[in-house]
Amino acid sequence: MAFEEEDRRIAALARLASEQGWSTGAYLGLRTGRVFLALLEACPDLSLIGVGLVEREDFERLNQAVVQFGARATLFNGRANEALGIAGDASLDFVLARDVQNIATWRSKLKPDGFAIALPPVIWREADFEQGKWHHQ
Repeated sequence: MAFEEEDRRIAALARLASEQGWSTGAYLGLRTGRVFLALLEACPDLSLIGVGLVEREDFERLNQAVVQFGARATLFNGRANEALGIAGDASLDFVLARDVQNIATWRSKLKPDGFAIALPPVIWREADFEQGKWHHQ
């Protein structure tokens, strides 16, 4: 059941990426890397940064798996706040995170019309931050 739900989320995110014409994004909270890899596979025009505290063996496996995506895939094994230097300010079409606080930390990396997405999916536009609407209740 969990994979089915995750597969639906991946499909919805891939559809949104296609509809919005996203080319750059960040996924904070890698865990196994399943969502990260699936998005890269489903979205051939997408470059994606993956950040998370991952066990050494899992991180090595992910490093091997992303070789097929070349420069489109960037991995960082660490906390979201430690990886801020990977992306330039206002450079990302979206930030996808499992922790709402990580979205706030990476807010400066979003383009003015960028999207912040928390899993399970809760979506905000960058403009919502300015209006204080990003606080999840």
